[in-house]
Amino acid sequence: MVQPLVYGKALRVNPIVTIVSVLVGASLLGILGALLAIPTAAAIQIVLRDWWSHRKHDPPPSTTAAA
Repeated sequence: MVQPLVYGKALRVNPIVTIVSVLVGASLLGILGALLAIPTAAAIQIVLRDWWSHRKHDPPPSTTAAA
């Protein structure tokens, strides 16, 4: 079970997310799912981090009505 640790450090994915994603991927698609789970989890994490960082910097919507 060295693969989750190596991939997790290489892709900077939280170790708990790595292990859970491997377990879920293996239960859904077997060995192929376990191999694809960590890159998929990393991609989802990157999208969520990017969304969260842009969400913090967006100005609040205007409350004035255009007439």
